This record gives sequence, C-alpha cells and structure tokens, in this order.
Amino acid sequence: MFAGDAKDSFGKADESGYVPMTLAIASKLPDQYRANGQAPDDTITISLGNPEDQWIALPSGKPAIVRVDGVYYAGSASSFTISDQQPADAKALGTATVDVTLPTSGREPVTVPAPAGFTVPTSQYGTWV
Repeated sequence: MFAGDAKDSFGKADESGYVPMTLAIASKLPDQYRANGQAPDDTITISLGNPEDQWIALPSGKPAIVRVDGVYYAGSASSFTISDQQPADAKALGTATVDVTLPTSGREPVTVPAPAGFTVPTSQYGTWV
C-alpha cells in the first residue's frame, strides 16, 4: 500500500531533467600563410561529441549559444601540426571570440567563419588554437 503524495510534474513548467550534450570544437585553416593585413580565413565547426547526443534548446525554447575564444599564433610552416596545444616556438599575435548559435534539434554540425576584425600584423604562417 502506498501512503504518500503521488503528484507528478510531468509536462508542467517546473519539471526538470538532465540531458547530457558533449561538444567537439575544431577549426580549419585552409591556407596558413597570411600576408600583412590579411585576416585568417578559417572556419570553426561545432559538432556533437557522442553518437547518442542531440542538440537541445534552452528551457525557453531558444537556441543555446556557445562562445569560442581563440588565440592566433605565428610560427614556421613546419612547426604546425594537428594538436590541442600551440607549437612551442609559436608567438601569440592576437585573440578573437565568436558566439555560435546552436541548432535546437537534430545532429548536424554547425560551421561558422572565424571571428572578423583580426588581421595578421606581419606576413607569416599562423594558426588558431
């Protein structure tokens, strides 16, 4: 026999739950050489990190926004390899931030251009981290 309050908030505004969503963020720089005054021409892609994840909306129904901060490093052409860390001999040239609006459903990745407003101060090879 049950002797307690059996009310449920199912479907009501005060109902809450936890839905995990793992993000993977990558940048792609098609040409690492930039002349003085040129902007880097890379893109930033945000995708779901796990096959069972899906994009979720905020409780208000609006899309979530992810802020991606990056540092642009200069170095020699041979110093750049795929890595989560900047090359040891790289020099930081500047930073930039881009806000990415995520989808509210599905699994398709989102790709946006790198932040505008940053230009390379001298002709050289470089990469975002």
